[in-house]
Amino acid sequence: MRHTRRIGVAFLLGVLVAAPVDAQAWLPSKGQGTVSVLFQNLFVEKHLGPDGKAVDAGHITSHNLLVDVTYGLTDRLTISGNVPFVSASYNGAYPHRRNGVVTLDDGHSHGTWQDFRVDVRYRTTRGGVTVTPFIGLIAPSHGYEYYAHAAPGRDIWELQIGTYVGRLITRVPGLFVQGRYGYGFAQRLQNIHHDRSVGDLELGYFIRPTVRVFGLVTGQVTHGGIDVPANFLTALPANLVQHHDQLSRANFADFGGGVQWSVRPTFDLYGSFLRTAAGVNIHDLAYGVTLGATWTFGRQDVSFQSVGTKAHVLHRCVCQKGL
Repeated sequence: MRHTRRIGVAFLLGVLVAAPVDAQAWLPSKGQGTVSVLFQNLFVEKHLGPDGKAVDAGHITSHNLLVDVTYGLTDRLTISGNVPFVSASYNGAYPHRRNGVVTLDDGHSHGTWQDFRVDVRYRTTRGGVTVTPFIGLIAPSHGYEYYAHAAPGRDIWELQIGTYVGRLITRVPGLFVQGRYGYGFAQRLQNIHHDRSVGDLELGYFIRPTVRVFGLVTGQVTHGGIDVPANFLTALPANLVQHHDQLSRANFADFGGGVQWSVRPTFDLYGSFLRTAAGVNIHDLAYGVTLGATWTFGRQDVSFQSVGTKAHVLHRCVCQKGL
């Protein structure tokens, strides 16, 4: 029975690190930009099958490095781009095998570049609410291995459209809320539809002008895709076995929190923690820790003076979207 449960769920590391890193409703002003460097440590201890039940089929550890560059083309239009370097290892009794050969699941760390991401956002403001529609592209940097527990990602092209919404809660000085919804048009494989909806909600508070804390809920719902049973090697058609990580009906909800410290007006440090609350057809994230720093360059930010320095700081933090 234990043998039939091996590797019976989708690999979601690619999904986790493919989430937009600069998911902010507030944007830099024209001529201003940021360079952010993030380090991530992810640990997967369990697998969640189509019924949401946890199975121990091996552990996955990932250490990722990401550099994100964001620039304000105008006071309302911003472009961002990044590409993560992913180094992952699998330790367990049930490695993925391609043509009978273990590729990445040999117990050692394997690192490579994952997917390019380009994101364009446009800010509108109505009645104190900041609404920021976006369009983004996820493109594999090269043809990396995707059939492995320790695969760097899904190797899938995807176009995302959606919006961010943010508001400073003036009745409670220092409190803010922002959220995101996006719909991803995923590259079809084996003629199977597997688009996805992604979203998150953040509630934050400035405990002092230079320090903010926040709580975060983030999740995904796949539209279409396939269930990956415990005995997927025999239950799935032969043409889907090696694509099950890419096509799985992966749904999940994660929660966590973090803190940001503005050391100087142009330099921020931050960190966040995230773990899986529930899901199906995924790797269960025991913990995900992100640490990072952001440098601001270009002209001084004057576009947010009407709402105070909090919005000035808000657009610079990418810590909660590191996973």
